[in-house]
Amino acid sequence: MCIDSHIGFTDVSRTWKRDELQPFQTLFRAGLTDAVLTGHVLIDHLDQHHPATLSHAISSRLLRDELGFDGVLISDDLGMGAIRCEYTFEEAIALAIEVGVDIVLHANTELHHADMGRRTFNAIRQLVAAGRVSEERLEVSYRRIARLKNKLTIEGASK
Repeated sequence: MCIDSHIGFTDVSRTWKRDELQPFQTLFRAGLTDAVLTGHVLIDHLDQHHPATLSHAISSRLLRDELGFDGVLISDDLGMGAIRCEYTFEEAIALAIEVGVDIVLHANTELHHADMGRRTFNAIRQLVAAGRVSEERLEVSYRRIARLKNKLTIEGASK
């Protein structure tokens, strides 16, 4: 078992308990959480094949459907070993978007690409062209991000 998701999968299946969700549920219900960053941890009784960041069971069903989170979902760095060693660049982006991630992060440090922004944009554009990701799915993320941006702009202006 790897203990650092910068290197590989971190499997927390043996130690994770459902009651760890209680603080999140409390914050979500109170409307105190605008964004959540998912980690690359594996919880095999929730999803045996994908880490939280790329897991429909965790990102969509658990966070959004069960716990009611409707804010911006942000991936942890898709360049970390837990992802980079198991998935291609394009597949990681596709899975993240498919499971409901709104902002895909890529720190671009381990295997540096000077054109990472353009590379990511092109990958998303190709996913849409191939029909794997719908424009409607991207629109949902756009609205969540715009709502957060608007909220932060209003809050910033009132200070």
